[in-house]
Amino acid sequence: MSLDPAAHRRRAALATFTPVLGEDALMDALWMLQDSLHGHTAREIISAVDRVAARHGIDAPTCKRLYEQFYRALSLADDQLPLDPWPVMQSLRPAAAPQPMRPAAGPAWPPAAPAWPAATGATPWAPVASAMAAQMQPAFPQAVPPVPMQALPAAPEPVAAPALPDAPPAVLVFEALIAAALTEVRQRHPAELHDLRDSAVAGLDGSRLGATPRNLVRAAWQRHAEPGAWRLPLNPSELGELVHLFYVALCEALGPVDADQVLTRSVREAEQIPAAQRHSPRQFL
Repeated sequence: MSLDPAAHRRRAALATFTPVLGEDALMDALWMLQDSLHGHTAREIISAVDRVAARHGIDAPTCKRLYEQFYRALSLADDQLPLDPWPVMQSLRPAAAPQPMRPAAGPAWPPAAPAWPAATGATPWAPVASAMAAQMQPAFPQAVPPVPMQALPAAPEPVAAPALPDAPPAVLVFEALIAAALTEVRQRHPAELHDLRDSAVAGLDGSRLGATPRNLVRAAWQRHAEPGAWRLPLNPSELGELVHLFYVALCEALGPVDADQVLTRSVREAEQIPAAQRHSPRQFL
């Protein structure tokens, strides 16, 4: 990861939005994110993509794809991303635009600058872009298509739940949160359950998780409605990463508004179990 988070976000944004925006719109989007994006949580990424999409007329299916691509791009190392577009951005910004601040000198993100006006005509981007293109790496790869899996099993008939081994508080809270979310999806959005599963599984390949957590999650999806399916023996950091991936998949399957509602209610439900007194579900967010 870059020592300059702001530069890393710019490079990830360039990789993500170059395939879908023209030159003027891309420059406008980069400045919009420069002024407003200050982190890389799933919620911040989705909000940032939505702002760019609303301003530049990106359709909903493409917008959902960009959620995952931007999330993955922010997880890549610098040598897997294009060069920092900051010099080009400065050359097309009024002279008063602030310089990016380095970590040692203060906050990583430059002070907010006046909003970049929507492009209405040609700009001098093309000559600068041509010079920069010679230095840039190959285009950012498209999102990995959903992994084909067997059909989801139907929810089992209500039976007495078998006794499950005890687990650390973080594991129990994660289990309660995901189980509550899936229960709500099955009840209120049954048609989107397959899309949710496919998005969640596809997102594993671009995550920072190792092979063991990925395999555990794939196995959990195969028996998603069984008692104990989501009691995964992972550490809190890995469980937090899975919650972020699950939220991105929720947004792709249901849309950001419904996804927020599902996650909020699931967190509240998970807060009711005794283990939440030792590990709050909000620590995963």
